[in-house]
Amino acid sequence: MSDNVKEIIYNSAKAVMPDKLFDFCWNKYYISNVKRNCTQISKDSYYVKNKSGLQGMDYCIFRFGPGMGIFAIANKMIFYYEWAVANNFIPLVDSEYDEDFLEGKFGENNFWEYCFQQPESLGAAFEKGNVLVSGINGGNILKSTCKKINSNSNDSCIHATSQGYREYYARLHEISQKAWKFRPEVEQKIERTVNELLKPDMRVIGVVLREEFGMNDAEMTEEQRLVYKSHPKALSLEETYELIVKYMEKWNCTHVLITTMFQESLEYFKNKLGSKVIFTQRKRKSFNEFKKINAKSCEDIIHNKGDNLKELHRNSGSDIAERKERMVNYVVEMGTIAKCNYCMGVKCSGLIGACILNGGRYEDIYVFEDRNEAQRY
Repeated sequence: MSDNVKEIIYNSAKAVMPDKLFDFCWNKYYISNVKRNCTQISKDSYYVKNKSGLQGMDYCIFRFGPGMGIFAIANKMIFYYEWAVANNFIPLVDSEYDEDFLEGKFGENNFWEYCFQQPESLGAAFEKGNVLVSGINGGNILKSTCKKINSNSNDSCIHATSQGYREYYARLHEISQKAWKFRPEVEQKIERTVNELLKPDMRVIGVVLREEFGMNDAEMTEEQRLVYKSHPKALSLEETYELIVKYMEKWNCTHVLITTMFQESLEYFKNKLGSKVIFTQRKRKSFNEFKKINAKSCEDIIHNKGDNLKELHRNSGSDIAERKERMVNYVVEMGTIAKCNYCMGVKCSGLIGACILNGGRYEDIYVFEDRNEAQRY
């Protein structure tokens, strides 16, 4: 049967079958097909039988390349976790370089594990059980999970939204408690940071920025424009400042906790708002440093589909220890944002992650206008 015919059958079944029946039938077909036919290491799904020959447990390793941020992965895992459990797999995450995956390496530099605990080590999974390996940056999703989260069985995104946010993020928080768990030392660092920065007499807005989403089109390369057209278009720093002032007055807040990518952005808000700005102590990139690396990264993504990013990341001036420190500190920052009274920010995985961690308990939230109207956020 040709791939075109398979796709027609798949889409037709998806359109007419009840969600739970489609989930059951499709996943039985998918899993049996991978186990039977896909045993070679590849970019697509494949299956590794237990080395001992015993029955063992069934694991599913979800693979993510270096282009996926840690909260983008966490948000995806809410869907993938439910799929794995429904199909009797223990879900695991590996986030490394595509080339490592294709060489059969697992867990050698898994940045997911910098911040999150796993039910089993990747090496132990291959020793103890049978392992279904997902496609790189891919995984299966239950229509029933989409319906439960978004009231739409065809919507497999998690959205940054202020509409019905209490119930929406409470639902997501409940699933996330099962899908991912911080390492104890990360939880402890979040608690220390919250106690240090958020005092009982403060009323604080947590502000999540992604300044790269607001880059000036005229200063971007063609490859950067192609990559970022599918991302939200953020406001300028000046527009963001005006909104912060407006909502500090509206919400009767005393301080803002600002998370920025770039040191220059943090300095801008410190100059504008003075002692009303609080922030975590972490190393931030300079905008000029970022521009050089990002232009090359986008060039490789467009022309090489990301296959040559490994050398770029290794030569970016960030060794493993520094990468781990940045990742942990970013997660701690989002965990602290989740403890603020209010939240506002650009549509991005970090904002969504903070809202999920908060579980719908913010007094109010405000999501910045997205001038690209990116549907996946």
